[in-house]
Amino acid sequence: SDGGVVAFRTLFSERGSSTPGSDCQWHMLIPVSKRHSSTVSDTDPSIGSQTSSRNADRFALLLVFFLSSFVLSGLMIHSISDVAKFETGDAAANSLLVREAKDFRLTVGNYSRVGFNHPGPALLYVLAAGEIVFHDVFPLARTPFGGQMVGLGVWNSLLLALIFHQMLRASSGRLAGMALFSIFLALLAKLEPGSFTNSWFPYVYVLPFALFLCSLALALARRDRGTVVLGFATGILWNAHVAFIPITLIAIALGLFVITGRLVRRQQLKASWVDLLRSFVPAVVVWAILQVPLLIELSRRWPSPVKDFVAFGSDTPDNPLVDALRFTLSFWPLTRGLVGALWIAALLVLLYRGRKDYSIVSALITTALISTVAALVYAVFGIDDLNFRYVALFYRSAIALGLAGSAVVLGGFANRMLTAPRRREVAIRGVSFAALVFAVFAIVRHPIAVSATKPRLDEDVVRMAEATGKTGARLHIDIAQFGFLWPRLAGLQLAASRQGAPRTCIASRWHILFTAKAKCAESDRALPDVRVEAALDASGNPTGINFVPIDLRLKTGDYFVPGAPADNDIALVLGNGWSAIEAGRIWAAADTSSLDFTTASAVTAKVELDLEALIGGAQREVRAEVRVNGVITDTWVFTPSNNRGVRTVNLPATTTGRSMLELRVNNRSSAVRLGLGPDRRKVGLALFKVDVRSVSALP
Repeated sequence: SDGGVVAFRTLFSERGSSTPGSDCQWHMLIPVSKRHSSTVSDTDPSIGSQTSSRNADRFALLLVFFLSSFVLSGLMIHSISDVAKFETGDAAANSLLVREAKDFRLTVGNYSRVGFNHPGPALLYVLAAGEIVFHDVFPLARTPFGGQMVGLGVWNSLLLALIFHQMLRASSGRLAGMALFSIFLALLAKLEPGSFTNSWFPYVYVLPFALFLCSLALALARRDRGTVVLGFATGILWNAHVAFIPITLIAIALGLFVITGRLVRRQQLKASWVDLLRSFVPAVVVWAILQVPLLIELSRRWPSPVKDFVAFGSDTPDNPLVDALRFTLSFWPLTRGLVGALWIAALLVLLYRGRKDYSIVSALITTALISTVAALVYAVFGIDDLNFRYVALFYRSAIALGLAGSAVVLGGFANRMLTAPRRREVAIRGVSFAALVFAVFAIVRHPIAVSATKPRLDEDVVRMAEATGKTGARLHIDIAQFGFLWPRLAGLQLAASRQGAPRTCIASRWHILFTAKAKCAESDRALPDVRVEAALDASGNPTGINFVPIDLRLKTGDYFVPGAPADNDIALVLGNGWSAIEAGRIWAAADTSSLDFTTASAVTAKVELDLEALIGGAQREVRAEVRVNGVITDTWVFTPSNNRGVRTVNLPATTTGRSMLELRVNNRSSAVRLGLGPDRRKVGLALFKVDVRSVSALP
């Protein structure tokens, strides 16, 4: 018979059964060693040849992909139909990088809130492909961001299809694989529905991590399967977030430990290990291809990317084990009625049967526990603040997989009570259908939070164009409304880039959310200075953005105190490397912190700085190298006996009237590390006041 017709007829039929329906148990509990291989089962004359069975698998895979694409992309198009054409916030920051990806120039990942880009751009290239295909070439979406969202929907559909494919390959029957996949979808849709349709990257990480765990489980249950997809998923995760490098390595190492234990018990260690390592070669090749952008970036800026990653890990204080364990377990619905009872009961069953069976279900629960160990290590050593729960949202996929495996474990025992084969088949189909319906309902019902803005920024775009003119500008962002300004300003930077406007840069209050290339360079010092501030209504609430040209003239006796009113606004003087204002001081929170001064041309100035270093505990000395316009002029030493005080520096006359004062601190630390308090920020000097004592014109 025709292969396609047979594939459609057998999509939900069981493999390895001479009588239809006779093996419709949750028979993934059967040990792999006791099952017939797919090569044998696919030759059953009642179903068709091996070719028709493979066609059925391909048909099932394509069906899941296209149905998922239809649902997810349709939801995303609907969700962005009333969104303004300008992204803001995280979406704008990512879109600035997507523009580079469209020209195949991007070699870094999305931004990190701690000040560096993540290792690889794979997910940003996914968004770029969506913008090109669904907006530039085929205008299915009316905005570039809409094209990115549709592309993300297709990407998530591909991941779901691959997860289904892995489960199908590991199961001895299609109904069993479909049941496992359906229950997983329903659980993930219940626990974290944003994983399917949210463009915020912590949600985007969830499905790739699920594919990684599912492929690892397949490798545990059937060591000859799934390694290529495992390499693909690992490569994507290494691109996505630097934390996935240790997390995946820990999970794979623990998985190999489990495999080794099984091989030792069977006295098959030597021969099986050779086959196992050989099967991982394609996975390593796929993983290595996905790391090419990181290698290119390393060749350009060595050792900066790796140095940034290592520095964050070493600078982050370890969290107490009890707090980290509480954080990890908080993602598990252990106390939520039937769900918690289901998980606990399944674990008890596995403890009883674990030495007898090792199937894909056991492997899924094992990988869930393995990922829990990896997540716990990450919570202890890799998370700087356990209040930020979003940093571990990806872990929800492990919980959904573990609970799905638990449901199948209990379902296997319940299903044995149905002696009639037809009733077993009907039961499995019913559970699968109900789980799919619940998953679709949960995803559709969940409000889709797209990282774009409802308020229109058209007027702000016009104001920005008028203020920056044809020569661009150095933008100084008002710190008082920074939380309101940065998301919108990121969108305006993106709009200017798309419209081909002159480049503007961030001179003060820069953050990596604007991308590294948006930071002012030394060559930008000749650009006009423009202050970015919030437009306020009568009640003092921000309503928009104003761009105010700066014409600063320093005079004798002028000074500012952080947080206090003065003639010279702090945003006009502070450069890069400073923290937020607090209680009359501001901390130098980078190795190099700068102050930008503007005077009339051919004028010198004497400046006094009231400073104090973070000293205490094991830290007895802090040194600050003073540079004026790039030239070392002094070195200030801070000790317990000579700490807070006024230091003086002379600014020379320049033709432009601009001077940059830089303080390069040799040893930053945190109050919590020195035992001085709970503050975890790594800082060096506290600035209390800047006073311009004298200004002299050259003769």
